[in-house]
Amino acid sequence: MTVGAAFLTVAAWIYLAAVTDTLTAALVIGGAYSGIGLLLAGMASTGSSQDTEAEAAHHAAQQSHTAGEQPPLVQAFLVGMQAGANATASRR
Repeated sequence: MTVGAAFLTVAAWIYLAAVTDTLTAALVIGGAYSGIGLLLAGMASTGSSQDTEAEAAHHAAQQSHTAGEQPPLVQAFLVGMQAGANATASRR
């Protein structure tokens, strides 16, 4: 899609530069991309309330870990560190 957008931009530039001057072509293409960007940003910012409720529930579940309970990623890291220390100790 990016390559297609690039080719369409170049084609629009060539056409607009031939019909008008280069400043007008730059303004038209820049305005079009700015408008598309604003529309996409507006659509992305309008999330449903279900999304925010799901995010809040997920955040609360992550916060519910007690101090003695470690997430699986931390456990895996500590097991790997211990295995590395054991391998180094066995070489000595």
